[in-house]
Amino acid sequence: MRKLSRNHFWMVLLGIVVGISSGAVVSAFRWLVQVMFTGLKYLYIACRTNLNLIWVILLINVALAVVIGKIINNFSAVSGSGIPQIEAELTDRKWYYWWPVLWRKFITSTLTVGSGVFMGHEGPSIQLGGSVAQGVASMTHQNHERTKLMIAGGAAAGLTAVFNTPLASSLFVLETVYHGFSTMVWLITLSAAVASDLVSMSIFGKLPLLYVPRVRAIPLDLFPQLIIMGIIIGFLGFGYKVVTLNSSKVYRFHKLPGWTKPIIPLLFMIPIGIIWPQLIGTGSGLIHLVVKTSFPFLVIAGYFIIRLIGSSLAFGSGLPGGIFLPILTFGALTGAGYARILIDLNGMSPVYLASFVAVAMAGYFACVTKSPLTSILLITEMIGTLHHLAALSLVVVVAYVVDDLLDGRPIYDTLLDRLLS
Repeated sequence: MRKLSRNHFWMVLLGIVVGISSGAVVSAFRWLVQVMFTGLKYLYIACRTNLNLIWVILLINVALAVVIGKIINNFSAVSGSGIPQIEAELTDRKWYYWWPVLWRKFITSTLTVGSGVFMGHEGPSIQLGGSVAQGVASMTHQNHERTKLMIAGGAAAGLTAVFNTPLASSLFVLETVYHGFSTMVWLITLSAAVASDLVSMSIFGKLPLLYVPRVRAIPLDLFPQLIIMGIIIGFLGFGYKVVTLNSSKVYRFHKLPGWTKPIIPLLFMIPIGIIWPQLIGTGSGLIHLVVKTSFPFLVIAGYFIIRLIGSSLAFGSGLPGGIFLPILTFGALTGAGYARILIDLNGMSPVYLASFVAVAMAGYFACVTKSPLTSILLITEMIGTLHHLAALSLVVVVAYVVDDLLDGRPIYDTLLDRLLS
């Protein structure tokens, strides 16, 4: 019993060390992305009154694409979101040395996400956190099994540093990446996530990244509408996976060097950034915007299509960015669009729009990643209330079942299979 208690103590201690280290690195990454994105967004807006700035943006985006493309073309371990790479390590199917991955992922992901392409910083944050944890394990001479536990803790810490949701981040790693729920891994992931959350909160404040205010409990008479929305989300989520997983085929029709691929999504961002600057970026800003603004349905549908094209181009090029936040953004747009239809045609009160956005995010994320528990807990932590558990669970289950009936697989498992093949 004493030996077991001592092991638990060391797991918590290692989790705290990993959480502080990973939280600091990922918080620096998140801060740099914010600074870079703010500057570039200002340039895009300024282009409306000074067209000569288009040449400046063109030069910047091409330069970014070349630098990123050269690095990922020579070191493919840092391309994509980074979650399949961590999953490969935790399942003993592939192993990476931490330092070459860490510095390359940090630079390329900062440049990618900071450029405003439709990719998130949560995937890179998981790989960054896992790499930092692997470095700590290497420097403290941990054995292989304990190193894997620390990588899981680092992954949870990295995700927490972005979202400020330690419980959901821990559960996501265990449910989707580690595929296990032992006491040891729970202790280290949760302690790392909490430590990372403290680091992140000291820099970015206490509210979660996707905090959704004004969320009211959905009345029971609207639950049939939630079932219909869940069915729609199931089909849309399955379609998203088909489009995303086949997006690399777009780049098979040219014979240019592989490092030139990132040029296409970065050029695509220029007209979007000038005409619709509210659309660019990870999607977190757009989620807050659709909650606060009463957009017509056709506008929401247009935003959905533009982001789907841009997200697919970015993902297919191998850019080092995540799809976690884009998935939630598509869910938010779906919820806002469906709520808009109910408001216009069925007389639903507009006060429930934010609630539909929140539950739709959970459903969309659940059917794409096949991680229903994480989806429910993530949105619960974001909105800060348990009043929506029934509505969340209903939409998540319906969307999940529809995706199952369509033979949908977890997107990260498919990406892992491709990585290993």
